[in-house]
Amino acid sequence: LFFTMKEPIKQTQEQDLLEVFGFIDKERKGKLLSEEFVGPLLLHAGVAVTKAKAAQYAKDIGPTIDGKGFIGLYKRAKSELYPDAQTYLQECFRMFDKDGQGTIESDELKYIWEQLGETMTKEELAGFVAM
Repeated sequence: LFFTMKEPIKQTQEQDLLEVFGFIDKERKGKLLSEEFVGPLLLHAGVAVTKAKAAQYAKDIGPTIDGKGFIGLYKRAKSELYPDAQTYLQECFRMFDKDGQGTIESDELKYIWEQLGETMTKEELAGFVAM
């Protein structure tokens, strides 16, 4: 789930976020208690926030959150954590740096992108690895 704040998220990305919401909303009520579920929702969508930040988001949202509210929250959290695409990509890179040495294998990076539904040319892969 990646987008930049300069462009709206795509319908498929919204659907992915609604699937995350549905995964957490096991009782299928369409609403969740903000205080209890903001952190897990964001975490399942790939955005890790501190307990304090999750509590602040819950306070800002109000007592409950629905799928549409979650999409807005996701956009806000992503823009605050990753103000630009490069920052986001660098953080993602660090998540897959298994040994903490600042490198990942290009084949593994290509596999990760493919699992996310993206295709990368050899040139794009080389450029990304060179960052």
